Amino acid sequence: KRMLRLRRRSGSLVVAGHREKRPVKLAVLLVALGTSALLLAACGSSSSSGSSEEKESAQSLSKFQQAVDKALAVQSKWRGPTSGPVVEPGKRILNASCGENAEGCVRITRGVTQAAEEVGWESKLVDTSGDPAALNSALLTDLKAQKWDGLAIAAVDPNLVQSAISEAQKQGIPIVSANYKSEPPIPKSIFASVTASNCEMGYAIGSAIVLQEKGQANVAVFRDSEFPGVEEEVNCIVKAIEECSGCSIVSDEDVKVTQLATELPSLTTSVLSKNGSGVNVIATGYDAMAQFAVQGVRQSGRTDVSVTGYTGNSPNLKEMSNPD
Repeated sequence: KRMLRLRRRSGSLVVAGHREKRPVKLAVLLVALGTSALLLAACGSSSSSGSSEEKESAQSLSKFQQAVDKALAVQSKWRGPTSGPVVEPGKRILNASCGENAEGCVRITRGVTQAAEEVGWESKLVDTSGDPAALNSALLTDLKAQKWDGLAIAAVDPNLVQSAISEAQKQGIPIVSANYKSEPPIPKSIFASVTASNCEMGYAIGSAIVLQEKGQANVAVFRDSEFPGVEEEVNCIVKAIEECSGCSIVSDEDVKVTQLATELPSLTTSVLSKNGSGVNVIATGYDAMAQFAVQGVRQSGRTDVSVTGYTGNSPNLKEMSNPD
């Protein structure tokens, strides 16, 4: 089994590989995608089988290779702004989380907190463990109780916290969204939306799946429709799979962040049991989801299924460093 590990060192990507001398239960491929990552965990040996005639030709796989190569390209030049407005002192901002039970959400809110500290601003974290209705209520309470100068929202669809958004607008409070969505239209209520291209990264993940399975990927998809950015990403994973003539989408499940720990492992085993060897890859919308999908794969006893994640969370990175 060939293991590839791609990591950052001093701003560049380093590729390391080795051959396992014993059966591998969980090998991983980590592909750096800007500030995010694609985690592809392959349980056991590759699930691809059959003669070379049954595989997609090298020529037909070339566009998928190009997408992966683009994602792996070293970004050595800063392409963002080099100047900005003077920071006004003494501001207070609300820092709304998509759920501190998900590491990807913590990563965003921690960044907001650190940025506020750097410029001497006060920030308050508002977390309701992924429940958008409760988040809407909590934000509305804070907005009415005290004076705030800004509202930062981590990966939450503004439509799900509309009462809070309306109150912020009424008070003239600017709203900045992070990892919401990258494709237009962005709601007019949002002053600024900060995210990478979810579709581009999703297509790279789908392309990596196609390449790993040599054009014979049969994919079960787990998405979370509450997050528009995740939907953009997963839709483009699906797009890549559908453009592969020898690949198929076997199942497409919608799983909410509040259901990850309680329902996703059993749902994974159910999907695998229902479809048998007809599934060789599980594509998830983000790493917290992948973590629980891996649990389900292990519970099923399958050793020929790969799981993809997105954002490079620490439990999944441990799978990479400890493949047993």
